[in-house]
Amino acid sequence: MKTSITFYGGVSEIGGNKIIVKDKDTKILLDFGMSFNVSKMYFDEFLQPRELSGLNDLIELGLLPNLKGVYRQDYLKHAGKATEEREIDALFISHAHADHANYIHYLREDIPIICTKETAVILRALEDTQARNAQYCTMFPKFEFYTNTKGKLSKLKKNCKEAESRMKKRTYIVLDSEKSVKIKDIELKLVRVDHSLCGAAGCILKTSKGNIAYTGDFRFHGRNSKLTERFVEVCKDENIKYLISEGTRISETNPNTEEEIEKQASELIKKTKGLVVVSIPVRDVDRITSFLGAAKENNRIFTISMKQAYLLRLLEEEHVNAPRINDSNIRIYIPLKDWGLLNRKDLDSELIASEYDMWERDFLTHKNIVTAEEIRKNHSKYIFQCNLFEFTQLLDVQPDSTGCYIRSSTEPFDPEMELDEARILNWLKHFGLGKINQMHAGGHAPGSEIKRLIETINPEVLIPIHTVKPRLFKKNVTVRKIVYPKLGKEVSI
Repeated sequence: MKTSITFYGGVSEIGGNKIIVKDKDTKILLDFGMSFNVSKMYFDEFLQPRELSGLNDLIELGLLPNLKGVYRQDYLKHAGKATEEREIDALFISHAHADHANYIHYLREDIPIICTKETAVILRALEDTQARNAQYCTMFPKFEFYTNTKGKLSKLKKNCKEAESRMKKRTYIVLDSEKSVKIKDIELKLVRVDHSLCGAAGCILKTSKGNIAYTGDFRFHGRNSKLTERFVEVCKDENIKYLISEGTRISETNPNTEEEIEKQASELIKKTKGLVVVSIPVRDVDRITSFLGAAKENNRIFTISMKQAYLLRLLEEEHVNAPRINDSNIRIYIPLKDWGLLNRKDLDSELIASEYDMWERDFLTHKNIVTAEEIRKNHSKYIFQCNLFEFTQLLDVQPDSTGCYIRSSTEPFDPEMELDEARILNWLKHFGLGKINQMHAGGHAPGSEIKRLIETINPEVLIPIHTVKPRLFKKNVTVRKIVYPKLGKEVSI
């Protein structure tokens, strides 16, 4: 029986990882994410794949691979395809970023998902709070009918009782770091790494032809750099034959650390009299920690969104080390929605609550909430978190020229992001907030650290993925052999 690795994404691109490791009769998927490159070729915010097509649009345009025994039966049936037997024994999710996990929605519900506790929590939070119906933890059947109380055939919808009775839960195998699970012929050991999303991990696959290591996305300059150092040590001890390594920043050097971001932010905030407006990655718990630290240093209050509050509450329930929503320097920002009835004193609280989604309503009465009205009156007290898609909220909080703006996320690297940058500058000009103060610590290791990881692990064969510059590995890294993967082509072990 052949042992092989086949790449259906992440080849000469950043993200979109979809990798199948096969050993004898066992197949394990490593990540199942969206390819941003391919998606941007055909779609944008207002032009999206048709839900009515199920899988067809995505397979036709190359966003999903045309694989057997992988996809959910309701989607296959809708596409006029025959029922298939399951051919994937498990899915390992390295972390919950979209380019690694977004397409779980399309997978069969009987494929077990292996990940860390934090990744499972983030995927649950994403499912509960996203406007689009992403089914990461549960699966409600699509394109099915039922007979209603009047005896007529109706479309099955998620909010009806019949749909609830047909709902299925996905199976999660949650592992602590350096714990293993046996999936038929393959033993998978999960090993945590540091990344810009908590709960990130790589893995080691023990096959009949030798050990394969997969890094997922990693860095050494975050708050949990010791995790990545430990990953290197474990891989070194495991005599890795094939190393599948990400190389997002293979050509870059000297990233900022999270501690440096906190220090830079604190220094700027100290000089700012008015409202500090900041944009950060929504689910980056390390970055929330950094700005909360800067807020405490300057006796200010840091606002978080309700989505962040929901995630932090779930993490607290799972005893994960993360900021707590009851922290005295945190306020949960409640934005105006629908008709903007939030501050109407003459209206019933239930009517006001009806403007918010069910998961949001618990926060409306939380002790640590704040509204635009309060922030508008006390600019000097707050660090107001607000990403570009939320910039209309600036019209409610009314910052002025005594304030400043911090972007603590990736700088523009494509034409679409450059257009976003122009919009940001227009908003800043309108409120007199001045320039963009860029402060970011990326989620990926630079070239020198990638080199150190690979050369320390010392695999027989290196396979570079999640990079647009795979050939730089040959120039920058001393390794016995490099195999450059090709999309859909099998690499024999």
